[in-house]
Amino acid sequence: MKLPDNFIYSQSSLQDYVNCPYRFYLRHIQGLQWPALQTDDALLMEEHMLSGARFHRLIQQYFLGLPLERLHNTAEADPNPDLPVWWQNFHQKLSQTISATRFPEVKLISSITDTRLMAKFDLVSVSSDHLTIYDWKTSQKPATKTQLKARLQSRVYPYLLAKEYAALTKANTYKPEDISMIYWQANFPDDPQVIEYSQSAFDADELYLTHLIKEINSKSEQNFIKTGNLKHCKFCNYRSLCEKGVQAGSFSELEPGFEDSDLLEFSIDIDQIDEIRF
Repeated sequence: MKLPDNFIYSQSSLQDYVNCPYRFYLRHIQGLQWPALQTDDALLMEEHMLSGARFHRLIQQYFLGLPLERLHNTAEADPNPDLPVWWQNFHQKLSQTISATRFPEVKLISSITDTRLMAKFDLVSVSSDHLTIYDWKTSQKPATKTQLKARLQSRVYPYLLAKEYAALTKANTYKPEDISMIYWQANFPDDPQVIEYSQSAFDADELYLTHLIKEINSKSEQNFIKTGNLKHCKFCNYRSLCEKGVQAGSFSELEPGFEDSDLLEFSIDIDQIDEIRF
């Protein structure tokens, strides 16, 4: 098995493998284009993805110091009526509480088992004794801490930050227990989900991620088998190739937390969204 020469593992690609090794094979080894819609109401899904990316861009611009009034005006002018609500929720409930040094939309890359693992953080907040990862979610259903902790994102992000924090700040030494991750859900602003990290979690994640990547790298192509869990097939674009049906699931049926990182990474990145212009 051979991955592309410039391939970098991410939480999304690892999640693909965990959910369905064959999906990982089709998407990341074969580079196969997506042959089927992910949802029946594809236009609604596309608008939700683009709106989420614009919301991420607004928050990035806020932490870069753009004038607040102009950001308000941009949010109010957005074609999606949900976005001004998300923006007001962010501004009223969260923005003023993040007072440490902020690094919005920052990427960190680390070596693991002779390959590379990357994370792109919505925001990392750095204080003298703590590192906080923030991740913005715009899903229509609230995700619980249990659901979010089950995602590879909740292992990859704090693990990578614990290894590579010196790329952001050289002033302090941080331990894994100095790291926490906050999922802030724009539709549920009063219910942030906080996940604390620890040395034992770091050790477990290093063992797990090392094993997982070694397993993928050593696999022969015929051993990337199809998942037996059909819930992973309902919103997979490859389901028609696997004879799992051509009928897409409905946008309203998406599980909590199943959104930006799963649906955007392959085709829409925040860096592709137009800069806010004034």
